[in-house]
Amino acid sequence: MEGRKLLIQAIENDEEKERKEESLRQVEIFNDRLHQHVYGELDKTFSSKTLLEMPIISSINLARRITKQEASIYKEAPARTWSGLTEEQEESVANIYNCMKLDSKLQKSNESFKLQKQNHVMIIPKNGKLVARSLRNHHVTSIPNPDDPEEAIGYVLTSFDKGFFLKDYKRDPEIGTFHGDGVNQKIGDKDDYKMDNKRYVVWTKDHEENGEKVAGLNFIMNGKGELISGDDIKSPLAGTGLLPIINIAQEQDFEYWVRQGEAITEFTIEYNVILSWISQVVKMQGFSQAFLKGPASLKPENIVIGPNNILMLPTDPGTDQESEFGFATPGADIAGSMSYVEMILSNFLSSRGIDPKTITGKAETNRFSSGSERLLSMLEKFDATKEDFSTYEWAEGEIWNLIKTWLKVLQDDDKGQLEDRFKIANLPEDSTVSVVFNRPELIQTEQEKVTMWTDKMEQGFASRVDALMDLNNLTRESAIEKADQIDMDELNGDRPEQSDEAGESRPL
Repeated sequence: MEGRKLLIQAIENDEEKERKEESLRQVEIFNDRLHQHVYGELDKTFSSKTLLEMPIISSINLARRITKQEASIYKEAPARTWSGLTEEQEESVANIYNCMKLDSKLQKSNESFKLQKQNHVMIIPKNGKLVARSLRNHHVTSIPNPDDPEEAIGYVLTSFDKGFFLKDYKRDPEIGTFHGDGVNQKIGDKDDYKMDNKRYVVWTKDHEENGEKVAGLNFIMNGKGELISGDDIKSPLAGTGLLPIINIAQEQDFEYWVRQGEAITEFTIEYNVILSWISQVVKMQGFSQAFLKGPASLKPENIVIGPNNILMLPTDPGTDQESEFGFATPGADIAGSMSYVEMILSNFLSSRGIDPKTITGKAETNRFSSGSERLLSMLEKFDATKEDFSTYEWAEGEIWNLIKTWLKVLQDDDKGQLEDRFKIANLPEDSTVSVVFNRPELIQTEQEKVTMWTDKMEQGFASRVDALMDLNNLTRESAIEKADQIDMDELNGDRPEQSDEAGESRPL
């Protein structure tokens, strides 16, 4: 009990909460919940009453678009082959992968990895089959290995009290903008049930404490440290040296959690704030302002003009100035403001190795003059993700090792944790998985193909038959017949003609 209470204190300390808050903020922005963050930044500049009437742009989610652009290695399913398995075993393993929807889960993992520089994939038995989950950083608390801080000897999964960190900005026509005070109320808070039913799911692996071997544990406790999963707390993976959670990260810098900035999410907020500024300028100066300059006693009746009211400008009665009605022309440089927005967006995308045309404020689409140009454009996108190939090749190996271990552990299980149709007997312990990720392929236009084959024929590297086989998708015999037919047509003069300068016809 004492150890469990100390573990809860470590989970609930300020440093751990700040780390989870940062993760939650990134995920909230990625999931299109931008408004409160944009509102919060504008609240630092404008008064509450101004914010009531100010147009607020919070719908341009660059973080989501850029992250999905960079996380592209699982957009098409990779090709997997397993060594050491029979054909029947390999078919059964592929069925397990499909039922887990592993490619979809790893796509989500890759997105989280690009967004947060770290992600955890969990594989456990549930409802009679193995399931995979992609865990965000605020879902997990690590128990680091005292001998190697980059490695975890255990994990704690818990719900995260989002209500304390997320401000609910509202508008009120009388008092302006206000938001929740962050105080957990006794009633009325939508997350109260989470506090009343706090759960901590703990997994540890086999390790040593004070020179003694300790078997891996798995249990669930409440917020008081009391066990609520029964007295059998031995992990089903005890004796294997494994945890059901795989840490996918690159540079950990001798600590468990990867240190990172929030460039994507911060720029997303800044971009929407700038657009909101420009929208306010357009609103304030986009229309000519009607004004009436004259004696203060002048009270015109039945004048309705323009989108808003007429501005009254009283004149000094002692002057001879006549009444004047007119419009003040707006002077905002909208085009210059939009050029500025385009410039900072282009610079940011370029700094991340992404073609600025991926996201643009202009109504235009990419047009490629050739297949080579299209390939280069696609390669630019893959430049942002090719460094992930080795990371996820390693992760695929760890996932297979974990799946293989679960199948072995649950082979003789009689509790129904794994259905018989998913059980595979006699899996070789030294079996491995090989993964080939999809890369972009060259797409050539018809003219490019003709030019290529013409050059090859002139250099003596290919014959006309080879060219006909490729250009017309023919077998070699059909290509030879096609070549003979062309020769016959030429001999018979069945070729189009054109006139030369003298007006005489000649074969093309």
